[in-house]
Amino acid sequence: MSMIGKLLSLVLILSLITTQTSGLSYILEEGKQLCFIYDIPKDELMVGSFQSLPLSTDTPLADERGVSYAEDNSEKFDETKFGINVKIVGPKKDIVFENTYEKSSRFVFHSKEAGEHNLCFKTDSTSWFNPIKFVFDFEINTGTQAEDWGEIARKEHLDEIELRVRQLRDQAKHVKKEISYQKDRESRFRRTSDSNGNRLFYLSIVQLTIAIVCGLWQMKHLKTFFKKTKIY
Repeated sequence: MSMIGKLLSLVLILSLITTQTSGLSYILEEGKQLCFIYDIPKDELMVGSFQSLPLSTDTPLADERGVSYAEDNSEKFDETKFGINVKIVGPKKDIVFENTYEKSSRFVFHSKEAGEHNLCFKTDSTSWFNPIKFVFDFEINTGTQAEDWGEIARKEHLDEIELRVRQLRDQAKHVKKEISYQKDRESRFRRTSDSNGNRLFYLSIVQLTIAIVCGLWQMKHLKTFFKKTKIY
């Protein structure tokens, strides 16, 4: 294999490693929030798609989840009054994205800063009694995996080879950005560790000083006490 071929293979492998793709399925109860944490770099593309179905004995995976006929929510479900609220809380604990969608939809988000982002889903309806339960399926793609390559090829009039080269180029950029982000995280972690180590060192000195002072004070107090009682 030529050197160029090896480099392209390496770029492809690294991109597959660093690109996040997750498809999950959960039980979402009406009025309750379901949250996940994604640690992503700055200027990262996140595309999510989800589908929510009322929990019933006919719902896929219902048998595996032990759904009983008493939990069948299909008759109570009113699709016209139902939506899913999608909220993303940034690293600074501020809301950076929020919108309400239909029960099956798709959303797009670009991160403006690096760090942990809390992605939360919640129904926009609530019920005090007998809340409806849903089978909530969603998939999150980030990085180059989130790009719509078919649309890019159509807009830029790219053939198959040109599109593949474009994908490899973007994947290489994503790998570089991911490596830079991981280095920055490692640097921040090292600074935090050093800072905590210094604090512990000074704290131990303070504790030792307090222990010595208390010991000397106790010795002086006992000596004075013994002199007064004429024991010493």
